Amino acid sequence: MWQMRSLVMVFNYGAFPSHPESFKPNCRLLVTHDDYSMMSKLPREKTSVVTILRNPLDRVFSTYEFSIEVASRFLVHPNLTSAKQMALRIRSKTKGVSTLDIWPWKYLVPWMREDLFARRDARKHKDLDYVKDNNDSYNMEEIVMPLHEYINDPIARDIIHNGATFQVAGLTNNSYVSEGHDVRHCVQKYQTLGEFVLEVAKKRLDNMLYVGLTEDHKESATMFGNMVGAQVISQLMASSYSMVGAANNISVKGF
Repeated sequence: MWQMRSLVMVFNYGAFPSHPESFKPNCRLLVTHDDYSMMSKLPREKTSVVTILRNPLDRVFSTYEFSIEVASRFLVHPNLTSAKQMALRIRSKTKGVSTLDIWPWKYLVPWMREDLFARRDARKHKDLDYVKDNNDSYNMEEIVMPLHEYINDPIARDIIHNGATFQVAGLTNNSYVSEGHDVRHCVQKYQTLGEFVLEVAKKRLDNMLYVGLTEDHKESATMFGNMVGAQVISQLMASSYSMVGAANNISVKGF
């Protein structure tokens, strides 16, 4: 598996509209899970990109655990059909962003939800009142898809494998660039081509305003705050000087 050394990209929540005109007039900050292809819908000369990278193994475990955690919330329903119908009703009445609207969860959660219900139905069919003790929480196949099965599934291979590099390169299955999907499939088939995609991702990281690390979250946040804070103070001072100059001109004209 080729990857960005020991780093993986991760975004915070947010939904990117498919049409730039749907932005609010004074929007100056977008926080999103989208890949770099979203830049095709933004003015490059006015846009700065910031991201946080994460250790690839931690990212895989976190993705597995979170997709199951969210999917398991639907098990309060008697069956999968009921769960889907309720989810649709809630989303139609909610103005905010749902986890099921966010990449990659909009793909991974429904997949895990269907699997959880199938395994629960299988236990009922076998008339199992309890599950035998198992100290390995990543291999409890009677309840949930084991990690080894999860990570080797075609869905995971398309979304999770080399996910960071594909995100920075703008080539995920959520890409806004139509040819991006053909490129990703080609790279997945001929993995030696991945080195070229990796180089593209590295160059894009070099051109970002700031790149932090999840493992050094506090330090990364502090460094980013100091960097951006200095820029904001500089801009405020420049704006202040400009206003003072304009006020002086008005005063002189008044005399």
